[in-house]
Amino acid sequence: MFIVFASTVQAHSTMTSSDPEEGSVAEGEISSVSMTFDTDIQQEEDIYVENEEGERIDAEEISIENDTVEASLSETLSSGDYTAYWEVYGADGHLVDGQFEFSVEAAAADDNAEENSEGSEAGDDSSAAENEDSETNEEEVGAAGADDGNSGGMSGGVIALVVGLAVVAIAAIVFFARKRA
Repeated sequence: MFIVFASTVQAHSTMTSSDPEEGSVAEGEISSVSMTFDTDIQQEEDIYVENEEGERIDAEEISIENDTVEASLSETLSSGDYTAYWEVYGADGHLVDGQFEFSVEAAAADDNAEENSEGSEAGDDSSAAENEDSETNEEEVGAAGADDGNSGGMSGGVIALVVGLAVVAIAAIVFFARKRA
C-alpha cells in the first residue's frame, strides 16, 4: 500500500500592487515608485524606470519593509509614459522580476490646462458638469476593468501538485497490474 505525503509547494513572490498603479496616469511630481508583493522581500537586485525614449532613470535609494519595496528615483519624472522594471529576491530566496507601465502628467501641464479651460468655459456651467460626469464614468469603468493580477487561473504550485499526484497514481496502477500478472 502506498502512502503519499504532499510537500508544501512555495510559490515565488508576485507583485500585488504598485504606486503609481499599473496603467494609471499619475498627476504631479513623481520621484519614487513602490511595489507591494504577496510575500516578504529579502533584497533587491535592480530597480529602475525607463521613459518613452528608453532612457534609464536609476533608483538612488531603495528601502524594503516586509512585503513593500520603495525606490527613490535619481530625478523627478516629467510628463510622459514610463515603465518601471524590478528584480527582487522573495521570501523563498528566488530572484523574481517584472515591470509595470504608467504615465505622468506633470503639475505645470495641469496648471496651463486649467487656465485655458477657465478662459474658454467662462459662463458655461453645463459644460463643466458634463466634464465632471464624464470623468466619473471613466473612473468607474477603469475601476471595474482594473486587473488586480489575479486572473483566476491555477498557480504553478497547484499544477505541479496535480501532475505529481497523477504520476504517482499511474505508477501505482502499473505496479499493481504487474503484480497480478
